[in-house]
Order: sequence, then C-alpha cells, then structure tokens
Amino acid sequence: MKKSILYTIKLGGENEKVHHIKNLIDSILIKSFFENFEIHVHYEDNINTDVHSYLENIHEKKIIIFKYKKISWHKWLKKSFNETKNFDYLITLHADCYFTSKHFDKEIINQIIDVDNLGVFTLLDESYKTQFLYPQLRSGFFIDQIIEQTRRFATFAEYRFQKKNWHVFNVRLKKLLNLIKIPEGYNTKLFNKFSMLDLDKMNFPSKRIKTHGIYTHLMGFKLTNIKYFNDITDFDVSHGLYADEDICNLSLKKDLINLFIPSATFVHDRPGLGQTRSGDLINADSKKISNIFLNKWGFLPSEWMTTDNYSEPIPIKKSEEIIRKIENKHGKNLTWTKNYNSYDWKNFYI
Repeated sequence: MKKSILYTIKLGGENEKVHHIKNLIDSILIKSFFENFEIHVHYEDNINTDVHSYLENIHEKKIIIFKYKKISWHKWLKKSFNETKNFDYLITLHADCYFTSKHFDKEIINQIIDVDNLGVFTLLDESYKTQFLYPQLRSGFFIDQIIEQTRRFATFAEYRFQKKNWHVFNVRLKKLLNLIKIPEGYNTKLFNKFSMLDLDKMNFPSKRIKTHGIYTHLMGFKLTNIKYFNDITDFDVSHGLYADEDICNLSLKKDLINLFIPSATFVHDRPGLGQTRSGDLINADSKKISNIFLNKWGFLPSEWMTTDNYSEPIPIKKSEEIIRKIENKHGKNLTWTKNYNSYDWKNFYI
C-alpha cells in the first residue's frame, strides 16, 4: 500500500494563533498510523511574535518550516504540488484545523487507494457539534438548492431534517448570551440547552460519496493526479477565496471525481459565530477575484443564488439559463448535481 503523505499549511497575518497550529501539528504526530510523512509549514513574516517564536523553536524532524516575506495562495499550492513528488498523497490545510479520529491517515488511504480518477477529497468536519451552521460540502446545482419552491437554506444535505431557520435562532441566542455577559461555562451550557440544532437528526452519508465540491479547509490529492491541476487560477491574493471552486471545477471538467470521506474526521476550529480569520481580506479582494474567476469560467460560484444568506433564490428560469450557459461552455460534468437532491446519498456512493 502506498502510504507516504505530505501535509502542508499556509500561515499569514496577525490573526494566526499558536494553539491552532499546535493542535494541528499534534493531531498529525499523535493520531497518524503511518510514519512516512512530513509537515510543511509555509509562513509569511507578518505573523504575530508568539506564532513566530513557536515556529522558530520547533525541532521535530518531520516538520519543515518555510519563511517568506509574502506568498500568495496560488504560489503556496504550486510549491506544495511540486514538493509532493516525494510523497504519494498531499493534504492541504487551514492552520485552524486538526484531525480528530485515530489513524485517520490509514482510513483516508483505504478509502481512496482504489479511486483512480480521484480529483480532490475531504473528510467529515465535526465543527457542526458547536451547533452553528457549518456545511460539509459545496452546494453545486442540487435540485433543492435551485428550485425556488423547495429550497430552504440550512436544511441542505446533512441538515435536511432540521427545523427551518434553526441557524438564525442559534446565532441570535448566542449573541444574547454574550450580551448579558454570563461566565463562559454557563454561557455554553445555556446555549447547548436551548439550541435548535438537533444533533441526533444530522443526516450524513454512511460511506464515501462523490460530490460537487469541497472547501479549502482540508483538500487532499493523489500524486498521480496532481498533474490535472497545473492550470489552477492565480488570484494573486494570500487567502483561498474561490480557490476551492476553481480546483473542484477543474477536477470535474477533467472527468475526475471529488470525494467526501465521512469515516475520517477533523475540526475546522472557527470563532464561535462563524467568522473567518481572513474575513476583512476576503471582503477587500472579492471584486478582483470575482472578475478573474468570471473571465476564466464564464460564471461565478454563487451566480445562481442571491448573496442575502441564500434566503431568496432567483427564479427557476434564470437558474436554468445559467446551467445551460455553463454546459455550453464546459460540458455537463460541472452541473451533474442538477439531477439530484443534496441528500440523495444512495446516488453518490462509489
């Protein structure tokens, strides 16, 4: 069994936290089954002094540190692709992620080794247990996300059996608890007690499935298929906005499949109300990145939806026009999900 893995992490900015990076590195060192791996940490010198000191004092031989004045997301990925030539698999990660299942690496390889046409893969993110809305997968063009009569935000895929607008209630509840400034322990207990997310009704697939797209939080590749991603788009920014959509579109267009593995788990350790570390940068760069993506693909990832929390879908005729435009330009691989609901797991098993 081929079993060497390269883990690569990109750091940058004052918002990076030592405990995040330590949690990730420790989870790999402690929970890995195979011993043939390396962890590459690529960081920009604009990180805070605590993170810088932590990195400079790492002496584990499996961890290699790369320092830059500045490096874009694209250059980091291209460099990581090149470094993978010495490994069988590549896993790219946000610094605020960490693995939670023991021997996750063995499970990953067991699940992907026989998939010759693998594009990118990801694992089950247990962040949903914080009881905020953290979807596992990109929504693609699923019927229940396109047709205006049936579409309900926050009841997509694994959230299918949750009450309508549960996520709005939970955010408001958390904000209220924060406002009255009760001790954190009681705050969390009260939030968990009154939360509208029913964890017993989460609707995950029971085994690996093909999917439209995944997030940059954790993206995995096979060395044999990295060649298909040579033409990833250079958005010339430090963060990964639209990078995952670009990569997943490339995968689908080249007759590869994107894979979700629910039997191995990780956590994307976001702030409590779902903000991102790069939120301000993403907002500032959004127009630039949108223009680059549009010029390449001819559509935007969210073109068929509104931007108002997905609350008001565009008319179905307009959705159908957008899908036809995509198919005319790229073929039908990118829109294969239009024939299914997001929760039709039995149709996605491979």
